[in-house]
Amino acid sequence: YSSAASDVYKRQPYHMQKRDFSIDVLKFLAAILITNSHMDLLYGDYSYLATGGALGDSLFFFCSGYTLFLGRDASFFNWYKRRINRIYPTIFAWAIACCAIWSISTDFLDILVADGGWFIKCLMIYYAVLWFVKRYCRQRLGAVFILASAIIFVRFYIGGGVISGANVYEDPLRYWMFFLTMLAGAMLGVRRNTAPYNPGRAWVNLLMLVACAVVFYAMLYFGKREGMALLQVFTVFPMVGFAEYFYRLCNCRLSRSLYDNRITGPVIKCIGGLCLEIYLCLLYTSDAADE
Repeated sequence: YSSAASDVYKRQPYHMQKRDFSIDVLKFLAAILITNSHMDLLYGDYSYLATGGALGDSLFFFCSGYTLFLGRDASFFNWYKRRINRIYPTIFAWAIACCAIWSISTDFLDILVADGGWFIKCLMIYYAVLWFVKRYCRQRLGAVFILASAIIFVRFYIGGGVISGANVYEDPLRYWMFFLTMLAGAMLGVRRNTAPYNPGRAWVNLLMLVACAVVFYAMLYFGKREGMALLQVFTVFPMVGFAEYFYRLCNCRLSRSLYDNRITGPVIKCIGGLCLEIYLCLLYTSDAADE
């Protein structure tokens, strides 16, 4: 009986066998990076240290794509309804809190469409597109990734590129770019769900993680110069690599021990589980401070 039960267990998808602790760790780190990017007032003269927002966003989208493709198939209506049920209660709660605490006036249409900023708009658009990708292109995610990359570069040239000195992650083009990190997470989720996963050596992953971060910031910096805006568009590739190697690093023994520790474990689980809520809180409080 035990042998038969073991065989059945092994045939189960990965997400049904055990919880992937590395996703919780990655969401925890995403929340830290995103929070740090909003701390420029606290840093004072060292406000340049308030960075990491784009990379933190990439980690969140990566995790979202990963978990979405592990879930069961459903009709588009049920799929999208679950996404709405996950996101909009928090949006409504923060909208009410902002009206009560900061006396910010808003209406129902603004809450549905505008509140949560570009981030929520991205999520709701991506969720709709990903249902079709999951339904019809699950075995061709690599081709979808290449197609999405091509669309980004076409959009860059049609849209006139990025203005010199501007940041592409403050441009509407970012709506297209973060989709690649979501697809990368989906590709990893599908692979890990169907085959044994080997994250590789921790020190190699750490070196690759640092390299991706350095290349990302170098491209972003030099891409702000005259005639070099295309470099900023290419930052999407080290950004995807950053998310991938961060996930690999989160599979190491140290991450597991921190996750299982009775002191650090609850902190990681709590902050990781509230990653979306933390982000929305930052968006709302930033808007309140501006007003």
